[in-house]
Amino acid sequence: MQSCTFAAADLALPKTFSGGMSLAVAPTTNHTLMKVELRVKEWGAHAFTHFRPGLQAARGYQASTPRGDLATDYIACGARVERASGKQVRDEIVAVINIDDKALTGHPALEVFAAGGLVTKIDLGEVPPFATRHYLLSELASGRIGPHDLTLRLVDERTTLLMSVVHLDYVRRDLSLDHGSDRFSTFNDFGCAASA
Repeated sequence: MQSCTFAAADLALPKTFSGGMSLAVAPTTNHTLMKVELRVKEWGAHAFTHFRPGLQAARGYQASTPRGDLATDYIACGARVERASGKQVRDEIVAVINIDDKALTGHPALEVFAAGGLVTKIDLGEVPPFATRHYLLSELASGRIGPHDLTLRLVDERTTLLMSVVHLDYVRRDLSLDHGSDRFSTFNDFGCAASA
């Protein structure tokens, strides 16, 4: 039950650095890196969130029988891509982090859902072992999705990946973070059987 501060601004990283950072913890926990803050100085905006699961917890989630053959089945909600008068109004930065301890290269797909069901499925290419990739949803799905409230589902058959989403609002000049969740993350703690 201890905590620490990890100030990325104090690290000797190049100004153009963009990537993911992990913090190893012991004993078993369902969080890899507990808290992350993102600032957009030009907007005077910042957002704060936490990430999960840790790899040991993820292995437990992967053992759920209804999951099938997916190593990664990650969900984030509240996404939106929207343009008005030729300008971007809302967009999403999608971060995919490969945490698999078997040094596997990920080959994830991003499924985009609206109220009516699946809108499109996007191949994200390779995510190397212990690497992070960032994608702008408007570029990934150009012309394929309309201005709807969206749910994003990241799937990969072999590799354990995490997904986080940065919601961008260009009109309000604001942002928020969504660390996403494994679809089966509550199965170990909360059953789905009806009870009296």
